[in-house]
Amino acid sequence: MDGLEKQKDKAPKELKLDKFEIKRDPFGYLIEGKELLHLDLRMDLKAFVLFSLHFSKLVPKIEKLEGDEIEKPYRIELELLRVDPLAGWLMGLLNHIDIVDSIEFKQELKKYIDSNVNSQLETLLQS
Repeated sequence: MDGLEKQKDKAPKELKLDKFEIKRDPFGYLIEGKELLHLDLRMDLKAFVLFSLHFSKLVPKIEKLEGDEIEKPYRIELELLRVDPLAGWLMGLLNHIDIVDSIEFKQELKKYIDSNVNSQLETLLQS
């Protein structure tokens, strides 16, 4: 895994050459003029700890919201190309997260779950 991380670090996040502009989302996918999905994710302490273990490079983007009454005080906003890097993590922590004002992201996540996860679960449970 260390080798993969090192290679990802070497890839530029942005590159501008005369007529070309190359940008990557936080997970390293090339954007290439595609529309990004906005994600506003709120997490409780358990989700925050697991997020920091799984996605350590994104931890600096997390902010802690002030106030004692806030149930899920950790917030991260991302612009993503695909939902699959976070899909499994999100499903495992449904009781510990809130996805706020991210309609397009929720729609793509539902499509991903319907097309990939449901069929795999059916296959697994039939065995």
